[in-house]
Amino acid sequence: MENKKIAIIVSIFIVIFLILAGLIGLAGKIPFLSKPLVFIFAIILVLFVLGFFIIISKRRKK
Repeated sequence: MENKKIAIIVSIFIVIFLILAGLIGLAGKIPFLSKPLVFIFAIILVLFVLGFFIIISKRRKK
């Protein structure tokens, strides 16, 4: 059962990561708001990745 949980968590991580990366790409196409939107989405992406690895590291210590 533990392997299924890990597979689901990793799958969700990959989907959210790709959605955020796609939003960064789409935000780059907007004429006037592109730089602030890309910056905001990039910060969200970095925080998401860091949060994911922090959560995983806490689970492994248990």
